[in-house]
Amino acid sequence: MLGRLFLLFTLVPIVEIYLLVTLGGLMGPGPTVALVAATGFLGAWLARREGRKALAAYQESMAKMELPEDGIVSGLLILAGGVMLITPGVMTDVFGLAMMVPPIRRATASLVKKRMQKRIASGDVQVMHIGAGGFRAGFGGGVGRGGDGGLGDGAVVDAEIVDAEGGAGSREA
Repeated sequence: MLGRLFLLFTLVPIVEIYLLVTLGGLMGPGPTVALVAATGFLGAWLARREGRKALAAYQESMAKMELPEDGIVSGLLILAGGVMLITPGVMTDVFGLAMMVPPIRRATASLVKKRMQKRIASGDVQVMHIGAGGFRAGFGGGVGRGGDGGLGDGAVVDAEIVDAEGGAGSREA
């Protein structure tokens, strides 16, 4: 993970600088700066528009008691695409624009979902459960583990919080 972050924060900026310098050499500095500024504004506008569409579709589906077609992953990809479009650079702009195109975003969301499901099933991802039973955390999210999130036999422990200075159940304001 650390190696991937290192590559992300060193290799991507180096490639972006190279592309911007090359583009600046071909177009000149003024048009290059204008292009970077224009993609930033375009990114903000597209992210807002697509985000609103996704939110409206999500709310409409929930009002009909249906699962949203695109789901939350699509919204996160819109957010990531908007951030990439606002970030100066050619490579990040291409990725950001791709995330604003619904068919490409849906295909990417499908790949992300499959990969996450695989990682949850293998126990590589910790899933938190918050529901009627309270807060539980475990590895694997209960997939193939009896639905208890890998926390054992699902036994419930009744407990009382005791403040050593104030007695049972005391609270300070």
